[in-house]
Parts: sequence; C-alpha cells; structure tokens
Amino acid sequence: MPSVRDRLQKSFLERSHRIIGSIAIAAIILGTAFSLLLSGGVFAKTYKVTALFTDAAGIQRDDKVTVAGLEAGRVKDIKIRGGVVAVELGVNRGVELTKDTHAEVAVQTLLGKRAVNLISGDFAGLPASPPQDQLLNDGDVIPVSRTTTPIDIVELNDISARLSQESDPVALNKFLKELTTITAGKRNQVRQVATGLTRVLKAVDSRKDQLADLITSLRILFTTLGEKRDTLISFIDRFDVVFQNLAARQQQIATLLQATDSASHETANLVSRNRRVLDSDLNLLHQVLEIVSRHQLDLAATIAYLEDAVQGYQSVGHTGGNCGQIDSFNCNFGAQNHWANIFVQSLGPAGVDALIGQ
Repeated sequence: MPSVRDRLQKSFLERSHRIIGSIAIAAIILGTAFSLLLSGGVFAKTYKVTALFTDAAGIQRDDKVTVAGLEAGRVKDIKIRGGVVAVELGVNRGVELTKDTHAEVAVQTLLGKRAVNLISGDFAGLPASPPQDQLLNDGDVIPVSRTTTPIDIVELNDISARLSQESDPVALNKFLKELTTITAGKRNQVRQVATGLTRVLKAVDSRKDQLADLITSLRILFTTLGEKRDTLISFIDRFDVVFQNLAARQQQIATLLQATDSASHETANLVSRNRRVLDSDLNLLHQVLEIVSRHQLDLAATIAYLEDAVQGYQSVGHTGGNCGQIDSFNCNFGAQNHWANIFVQSLGPAGVDALIGQ
C-alpha cells in the first residue's frame, strides 16, 4: 500500500480524473457565484435611495445606476406604492448627491437596455465638504416631480401610425406648401422665433414646480366651483333678472346718460364763461383765508369769551339766577323780568315788535 508521501509525489496525469474534474467544477462554480455576488453589490458599501416614477419604463432589478455617465450603483428592487412605481436604488457610498437630485430612466443600448441616471443639483452654493443635511442620505426619496421616463419607441410608433391614419394628407401637403411660401426668404425671422420658443420652453421647464402647484390650485378651484354649482346657477339667474330690468329700462338709462353728458358740458361752459369771476372770487377767498389764518389766536380767544358773553346777556332777562358764574348747563336762570325787552324793543310803530311781536 503506497504511503501518503508516495501519493503526494504522483504526477498530475497519474491522479484520478474524477477528483480533478470535481475540484475544477467546484472552483468554477464558487468563482462564478463570488463574481455574481460581487457584481450584484452584496459586498459593496451602498446607501438606499428610493425614486418614484409614474411607470417602470422597462427598468429591472440589477440594472445600472449611473451618475454623469459612470456606474454608481445598482437597482435593488421595484415595487408599486400608492399608484406609482418605487424603484429602490443602491448608490455607492462614495457618490455624493444633493437633496434636489433628479432621476431619469435612460436607454443605454439599441436593444432597450435601461439604466437609472441620477442628476445631482448644483454644488456651487455648497461648501467643499457639504453637510449631510444637504445631501441624499440612506432612506431618502426622490419624488415623482423630479423623475422622468423615456418615450417608448414602440408606443411612439403606434401613436404616429394612428395619427397618420386619422390625418388628411392632402391638407397636410397644402399646409406645408403654404408654410414654405410664407417662410421663404425669412430665415432670420424664423431663427428668432425658434430661439424665442426655446427660451419660453426653458422658462416653463424651470418653473414646472410652480406650474404644477398652479394646476393643483386650479383643480381645487374647479372642484369647489363644481360643488357650488347650484349656488352659482342661482346667482347667475339673479343676474339675468337684473340684466332684464336694465334692458327694459334701456331708453331711460340712455336718456339719463345723455342728460348727464349735457349737464357736464353745460357746467364746463358755465365755468369757462365765468372764469374771470371765479378766479377773482377764488383769489379773494384765498386772501380771506390768509387773514383768518393770521388771526387764529384772536378768533380762538373770541370764541372762548363768547359763552360768558351770551350768559351775561341772557341773565338780563332774569333776576336772582347764578348763570354766568357757574357752568351754563347746571346754572339757575332765576325769575324772568318782563321789562327786559327794552334792550331789543325799537321805538315807533314800525319797530321790530310791530313786525314779529314782542
């Protein structure tokens, strides 16, 4: 029986072919499995980011995740969540992306191989080492508003075929001829129009979030109007009654407008004819106001003594009162004097008493 040393000293060709084949097959299987696990990212250090798309657009598990054209991870899982497609992405730890990162499904090959391309935001306003609260972290979600999917060539072909069947080729040819005639010799104008449209589209694209909010607000407004339909109809019916009344009084309204117009013209003519008199009166009024302004203190003093003067004059017609000494609202007038009318009674039969009585 050969010893262990003798068995180890055998040449490769003298050994059992079954054992050698089994060892080779096992090595191939282990190497393949290890390479698949390595390429699948099992041992890679990644963080999870979920991108929400309106449709899967042909994305499958293990498809590439790219950033600026370079591989940056793999697609881990695809699920339906709340009516949208949630694509779980495993992004390599060394790839830094901002919170406003966009995700798009890109076609890589003519055979339809897809990849998820991540487009990071602007790093210009961030420091050299951005803080974690400004970067995508493990578990973050990219919403539908920041994801796009490509146009399917087959779907586009079906749409174009349907449109071509439903269109009128004669009318289309006529339109193209007329368009060629109109744009002949106006290359610069056409270029300016195209440039302007490009700028408009860029402006619209840069404001797509605001437009989405506007569309949402309009949808809420129209929904509210739909719920208040009966109230609006009643309101419109009332307006209809008002318009009918206005129509029935159309002649009176026209007469009123004509009379107003005539009165305004007459007023203007009157002012124009008496312009000198009005200017003179206004100048005189201005002088009077200046005099009053200069004697404001005198007028204030006169008005202050006026109450006492009136109370003193009033006390002539009474005896024993205390008006003029205390507050006029709380004073006692005393007994009335019948001879007090001598201060206002005029002499002769044509006096004040003869006209208005004592």
